[in-house]
Amino acid sequence: MKKLSMLFLAAMLAFSSVGIAGEETGAQGNPPVQSQVVTQKDPVKQLRGKLLYKRNQIRKLERAALAVDPALEAKVEQLENERQSLYVAVKPELEELYAAEKELLNQIDAAKSEK
Repeated sequence: MKKLSMLFLAAMLAFSSVGIAGEETGAQGNPPVQSQVVTQKDPVKQLRGKLLYKRNQIRKLERAALAVDPALEAKVEQLENERQSLYVAVKPELEELYAAEKELLNQIDAAKSEK
């Protein structure tokens, strides 16, 4: 057991002296190479991420408000239908996309209620 601990101590001293010698050579003239890469994020991506986060917060609070007041839900649905009809008047191909969207939302609600 003593031999093993002495061997371990000798190995630690040997490896620590190698590390010190490496640091000294770096300070003398050749600076040690840093392998750290500084990654800068694209500011547009950061802003889009913040926007997405804020929109999700807004949607969450809007759903909570709609759950509290059924009259508000009916009013919002009426306004949404008016908005969609204005868009359909300009671009008629939107009508089938809106219908597909409503169908998918109904399927999602049905799947949620099954759980």
